[in-house]
Order: sequence, then C-alpha cells, then structure tokens
Amino acid sequence: MKLIELIRQNSWLSVELTLLDIYPEEKKNIYGYEEIFIQLVSMPVIETDMIIEIKREIDDFDNEEYIDISGRKKNEPKDQKEQEISYALEFTPWSEWLGMQIDKNSIKNFTELEIISRCLFEMTFIGFDENEIQEELNKINNTVEEYKLLTEEEKRLRTISLEDFKRQMDD
Repeated sequence: MKLIELIRQNSWLSVELTLLDIYPEEKKNIYGYEEIFIQLVSMPVIETDMIIEIKREIDDFDNEEYIDISGRKKNEPKDQKEQEISYALEFTPWSEWLGMQIDKNSIKNFTELEIISRCLFEMTFIGFDENEIQEELNKINNTVEEYKLLTEEEKRLRTISLEDFKRQMDD
C-alpha cells in the first residue's frame, strides 16, 4: 500500500485527532497540517523505489523508546554489516512521499491514521512549504561544498571532534 492510498482513504478530521494525540505540541500548527493534507490528496504522485519504514527504536543515549520514520530502497543489497541502509526523508519532495510503499511491518504495527500522522510530521519537520524545505537543503549542500574546499588546517581550526562536542554539551 502506498502513502497516497492511505491519505485518500481517511478523512482529515480523523487524521487531525490522531496527529494531536501523538504530537499534542503541534496544536499550534494544525491548520498548516490541514492545508498540506488537502494539497496531498490532489497532488501528482511520483513513483519511487523508496519504502517508508516506521519502527520503534531504543535511543542509545538514554534507553528511551522513540518512533523512527525513514526510507529504504526496494531490493537494495545489504551493506557489509548485513544491515539495511536507511534514508532520511525530511527533504524528499511530497509527491515522492505519496508514491512510496509503506513497509508491511509498519502497516502491521501502526494504524493507518498513525502512519499518516507520523508521515505528515516527518514531511513538515523542516517546514510547511516545499520551497523553504528545498532552500534549507540547498544551504546544507552549500555548507558541505564549502567544507570540501577547506584546507586540512582550516578544517582542524573550524571543526571539533564528536567527543569534544559532547563534553561541551555536558558543561
């Protein structure tokens, strides 16, 4: 089943109630979610080989459970560690989200309304406007390109290790 099929089979009111149950802090943005839901119903769908996976995970830092929404490619070979590669979907165009299959385990472990709500939240994590989301992605890509142009000395002066970053956060 594809995301667009779930969206078209459910009403906004049902999605709204579920979204607010899962993400009560999003009440302030509920009209933005509604506008996007309405857009998605009639938006063109782009077929993709990406599959949406929604899984319960345990955070390595505090052992708290959280819900992870990510993508994996159909029939992608496993890496050397025999783990599937997962992809962040936040910057994916919404038309492509609509064309993605929902993983069978996700359908088994979450209701249709939970899947739609969690996808809407992930789709708008960067913003409620696709142009703004694309601008943010462009900024990130530009930063990466600028970093690649730095000399090794400049890289050492402008960056810190993960361990130093964690220490700074603890202080």
